[in-house]
Amino acid sequence: MELQSKFEELRRTVLKYCIGPNQCSLLEACILAVLTQEHCVAIGPPGSNKTALIDILTHLLGASAHANHRVNSQGQRMPFTFYTTLDKYATPEVLLGPFDPRALRKDGKWVRNMENTIADAHFAFIGEIFSGNGSTLRSLVRVLNEREVTDGGVKRRIPLMSVFADSNHYPLLPMAAVYDRFLFRVSISYLDSNDTLAFLSMLTSPEFNFNTDSAALFQVTDVRSACQQVQAVTVSSGVLNDLHDVRLELLGNTAITLSDRRWKQCVSVLQARAWLNGCTEVQPPDFLALRHVLWDNPKQQERLYEVLSGYDDETYVGRDDAEVAKADTIFDDAMTAYKKSGEVSRLPKALATLVEVRGSLESVVAVAKLEWLIEQLRHALDGGTSLSAFLPAPTRGK
Repeated sequence: MELQSKFEELRRTVLKYCIGPNQCSLLEACILAVLTQEHCVAIGPPGSNKTALIDILTHLLGASAHANHRVNSQGQRMPFTFYTTLDKYATPEVLLGPFDPRALRKDGKWVRNMENTIADAHFAFIGEIFSGNGSTLRSLVRVLNEREVTDGGVKRRIPLMSVFADSNHYPLLPMAAVYDRFLFRVSISYLDSNDTLAFLSMLTSPEFNFNTDSAALFQVTDVRSACQQVQAVTVSSGVLNDLHDVRLELLGNTAITLSDRRWKQCVSVLQARAWLNGCTEVQPPDFLALRHVLWDNPKQQERLYEVLSGYDDETYVGRDDAEVAKADTIFDDAMTAYKKSGEVSRLPKALATLVEVRGSLESVVAVAKLEWLIEQLRHALDGGTSLSAFLPAPTRGK
């Protein structure tokens, strides 16, 4: 439970810097990627805060992206996050380091200097990944899947745990092998023009200061221990049959064809979602986490949400929707007064009411909705406005 509490603290800390519901989804996908030791790509327009969110996350995970944090006060090398951006001129050396001419002259071997490269990192961020050329992207395939590089004709294991990437566009077909290695995919967009509260909060959102803000919450050993606990979560035969049913429904109705590797990896995603919820066995609502996994292009997402919505608790959805609607009204009244005139008198009562409503809910989607609203109110009471986004009341499965 201690590690689960730390991951909840991680989520709440990074959530303060999320701008918009899409970034909240990105945060969830990134945390699941860490717990499954998989990779996550965010696809959307520039200026949507993708890089900053991941930078904060990896910093709190104990793998700083900043050179001044690479060595601790005892002179020891610390885990770090490798950062790079690709374009059509980038070569594999950008990722794996240059060849060492001394080794070539002395031993006749093509050996790379891999210090401070992706082969030396625990986490990595690759900007504009789908702008890279074919040879550079092909050099990533084994790195992402097997966590190996070839150096001097010899395979070498690397400590890499998860890679995060972004792109302003979706990949072309020749990049399919690399795209498939990113188990988690999140579509990012600018704030909805009708979401006034999110926009106003974005305008006043704080910048994360890596020198003075929260110190790392984890050691890398903590992350590895959490991953081991995730693997111990029980997956029943019924859950496996449900996953088979999801595959059949997606294949039959929407022609969503995904690799066998991706379907196998879904099991670890379900385990991670269950572990985060404090469960020792995967439950049907954990299937909602697969909304980050089981699609190739955004046109497929609507149908995927419909399929996965069947794994929420049907018994309580209607009743919970009514309760959430009431909570929405209370929240809007309190926050509108706060945003317009700084009035805080309504916030404590609204917060107490929403906490009470949350305790009566059974639907997983409804509980998630209330969680975001409660976080917004709590942050307003703390005197800040940086928690700019909350999950909008989803239609079934969204």
